Amino acid sequence: MLTINLGDQLGATGDLGFRFKLGEEGSSGFNEFTLEEFLPPSTLTVEIDDMGGVSLRGQISFCKSGLNERFIGALRVGIPSLGQINLYADFGTQRDNLEAEFNSAQYFNFFAIEGSVILSSGIVLFPGVALYGLGGGVYHHMRRTAPLPTLNMERVSETSGARVASADRGSMPPATPISCASAPFEPHFETFMGFGFKAYLGDNGGGSAYNFDVEIEAVIRGNPDGSVEGLQSLTF
Repeated sequence: MLTINLGDQLGATGDLGFRFKLGEEGSSGFNEFTLEEFLPPSTLTVEIDDMGGVSLRGQISFCKSGLNERFIGALRVGIPSLGQINLYADFGTQRDNLEAEFNSAQYFNFFAIEGSVILSSGIVLFPGVALYGLGGGVYHHMRRTAPLPTLNMERVSETSGARVASADRGSMPPATPISCASAPFEPHFETFMGFGFKAYLGDNGGGSAYNFDVEIEAVIRGNPDGSVEGLQSLTF
């Protein structure tokens, strides 16, 4: 693991690998190391904290197992007076059989793209309800293994509207956890396409008295030959 910190505001982390060969015992080069292979990083993380008020956390993972290749990336940006922007991208190729035809259960491409915008100051929709963010995305030959992030606003007052509609930094959803072994999606050939949408709502006092999410997700199922079968589920 290689970690680089440039002051308190900028840092980067990556897992690098090196393979060395030690000289044969009894030979004159026994104590010599020879670099045989450089293993590129599978995960890179960059963090910027409070540079001009802006904070950023970005992470990418390169996953390869046999013939299967996958790229996963996530970005979280905090902007003063606006809130937080979250982006997620996930795509690759699943190939479990070298002889399999493309667009079959043993050889197919997949992707997932989603994002959300969380507002630090809510937009009042009507008395008692304000909009604090929107999120959603689309995915192909994948299925969700974790829900979209949920706001966590502590109840600080019994009276709705007791403070200006705003969500403090601790209320914002954490960065999407990603790695080759952990991600909110996984390859799934039987899911031809999926769509998701989520709205973050709360009271006019910053969601301190109550807050709730409205989510809609539609999943279209595919046939074994790669064609579309029809709507599998519609969730509210």
